[in-house]
Order: sequence, then C-alpha cells, then structure tokens
Amino acid sequence: MPEFLDTPYSGSIEDMPKILEVVKKQQIADIKAKYEKLTKHLNEKGLTEWFTAGYCWGAWVAFHLATI
Repeated sequence: MPEFLDTPYSGSIEDMPKILEVVKKQQIADIKAKYEKLTKHLNEKGLTEWFTAGYCWGAWVAFHLATI
C-alpha cells in the first residue's frame, strides 16, 4: 500500500493539530503525480485493474484520484 503523504504523520492520534498541519500541506497535484508513477509501474507488471480506497483523508485522495 503506497503512502501518499509527503511527510507521513507518526505521532499520537490525540495530536489533532499536528495531524491537520501535516494533511494541509499535501497538494493533490503531487499526490496525482505519485499515483500516475505507481499506475505506470503496475501497468508494466501487467496489472491493469485495481481500486483505490481510503478513510478520512485517504477517502479525499481516493475521490480525487477517481477523476484522473
């Protein structure tokens, strides 16, 4: 499973201000570039169908990736 956060958060779930700080720095254009690189690699390996799933922030990413 790829990690699309540029600066993965590794602290406590109770530290919501820190979590939000990390998430707000993410740019969908950067995430899409990573996703396109990943899908190119999967296609080269013969994998042409897959799905994207996420929860909370990951769901936001999944919906954006569904548009490309």
